[in-house]
Amino acid sequence: MLMVIRLNEKPSIYQWTKEQSKLLLSIMVMVLIVPSPLLTAGKTAGQAKISVVTSNGKFASITIELLELVLSVSKSTLELAGSAAVQTGELASVLVTLKDDNGLPIADREVTLVVDPADNLKMNPSNVTDQDGKAIFSLISTQPGMRVITASVGEVKLDANVAVIFSGDIVAMPVTMGIDPNRIKWEKDGSEMVLIPAGSFEMGDHFNEGSDSERPVHTVELDRFYMDVNQVTVGQFRRFVQESGYQYDGNWDEINTYSPTDEHPMVSVNWNDAVAYCNWAGKRLPTEAEWEYAARGGLVGQRYAWGEDKPDGSHCNFADKNADLDWADMKVNDGYQYSAPVGSYPANGYGLYDMAGNVWEWCSDWYDENYY
Repeated sequence: MLMVIRLNEKPSIYQWTKEQSKLLLSIMVMVLIVPSPLLTAGKTAGQAKISVVTSNGKFASITIELLELVLSVSKSTLELAGSAAVQTGELASVLVTLKDDNGLPIADREVTLVVDPADNLKMNPSNVTDQDGKAIFSLISTQPGMRVITASVGEVKLDANVAVIFSGDIVAMPVTMGIDPNRIKWEKDGSEMVLIPAGSFEMGDHFNEGSDSERPVHTVELDRFYMDVNQVTVGQFRRFVQESGYQYDGNWDEINTYSPTDEHPMVSVNWNDAVAYCNWAGKRLPTEAEWEYAARGGLVGQRYAWGEDKPDGSHCNFADKNADLDWADMKVNDGYQYSAPVGSYPANGYGLYDMAGNVWEWCSDWYDENYY
């Protein structure tokens, strides 16, 4: 399985007629096993934090992007991050807090807490979140030994297994979380990524409207891979330059004109710049076939990434009445003179943004007019 991210060539206003590309990770990634105290997962219900908190105020936390689960153990001590000690018969409480993407509480959502019956824990198995998005569970240990607590919340695709040793000693407390493998967050550059399923498609110009290099149409079969949801932003590229010391020779004044904020797509980069960013982030550029397959978003035989409707300013950023260009379509207004902030228009069927329009993107393979 491969993973993906996106970077761009130069500012362009008529990109919905042009091919684009994304950056593709060059490493294999085990999605469900993350050997790190910090875990970022697929985004379903907003950012949250899992913390193990003891009565003396010490705590260990794991950041995730789905659910907040606080395991509070009374009369215990926590000497090492990820460790806890609990005496038999002591009371433990689990506080689950649900928040949406805007950080607002999710009320009236049923929360179920499941434990192994063999552990003989006295508890209330389910609860409903209050107006603050909180649901509290209480449990009592009746015998020493390992305890595994599994929290599953409504339809949020997460379970958090918190293993606690009920004994008088300080012991390791492993935490394992099952996450949605179809959508992840890449820690190095903070990009969201989506899994593009394996499959085959008919690559090329189906309507005889492009150049000869886009024909003949031919079948291509691909393995699954992860791709960045958005184009690489100015902010991400600036961070790469600052952290790596990369000598970027581009024109920042030009970038500030065409992509004026950190949320705009990075422009004015050559192929070597794009590859350098990929290497820093632990990824690679996609092939042309990978990019076109992802850009179609699962559609077959459609003219555009969203279907057959002509661009009207609501689907993508392109040369419209705002652009100072001779070929601009003066009947359409997409809301931007030059590039638009990433994700400003609807995603395609795979959840990818700006697969048509905004700015050109680089592919990993070279152009050969005799390829077909």
